[in-house]
Amino acid sequence: MQFSERIWNDHLEFSPPYEGEIKRGWRFSTSLLSPLSQGGGFWTGPSGGKMKWITREKVKVDRVACPWLIRRFIDREAEFLFVPAEQVLSIAEHERAIPYDFPGVTLGHHNGKCSFEAIVSEYRIDDPAIELLSKIVHGADVSHDLYGLPEAAGLKAIAVGFSLLNFTDHQILEKESVVYDALYEYCKWKLNREEKS
Repeated sequence: MQFSERIWNDHLEFSPPYEGEIKRGWRFSTSLLSPLSQGGGFWTGPSGGKMKWITREKVKVDRVACPWLIRRFIDREAEFLFVPAEQVLSIAEHERAIPYDFPGVTLGHHNGKCSFEAIVSEYRIDDPAIELLSKIVHGADVSHDLYGLPEAAGLKAIAVGFSLLNFTDHQILEKESVVYDALYEYCKWKLNREEKS
């Protein structure tokens, strides 16, 4: 069992009435939360609490894109912790937070793909626009780009620019979220246009 899976299990406190229960559109299981249907509700944690997520500080592409994805498709009220790399796992255990975009965790880089792609896969987010957005995030975040989409260079420039503005990680997350809102709408528009032509 990887560290992040242990944190998931601890965080979700698998005991009745949670195990196997369907609540607000999500099925609880001992390995992950999986959406019952596209856009089918949000999970807010045992006893209605927020889910906590943790990653390294000094965010750029993936560590901003992932929180946007989580708040948009998994938990609107999610809380994010940005800490020094050497403290991620210890604070994750103490805070019962789910680590992402960190070496060795389930929701990290695997097989050449980025953490955003890992979250989309683990949560089975079945949305063609998110699939396209995943490829853009990948190109902006990973040095060996698998897809070669031109939008990736623009996203990378925006992410680097935000990192140079002396904002805190939480301020970057707040201010840059609208960029991902816009990119998501752009992806829907682009796919719709391609479908019509």
